[in-house]
Amino acid sequence: MAHTLMVSNEVYARLKMMKEDNSFSELILTLIEESSSKKIGNELVRFFGVLKKETEYDKILNCMRKEWALWTKKYA
Repeated sequence: MAHTLMVSNEVYARLKMMKEDNSFSELILTLIEESSSKKIGNELVRFFGVLKKETEYDKILNCMRKEWALWTKKYA
């Protein structure tokens, strides 16, 4: 089933230039998918560095560094 969408002349012109040989529906689906995948990545960014605020973080990191040093010496 088809639906009618109203867009400004500027939006129509820009979509028309972008669509090339595709239909408007295909173009809009592509734009939606690209937008959705970017949002997922952007959501993850907010968690970078969260553990640095925790006091446990330093303890765990120090323990891991000791283990990494042992592993490097043992297998290098």
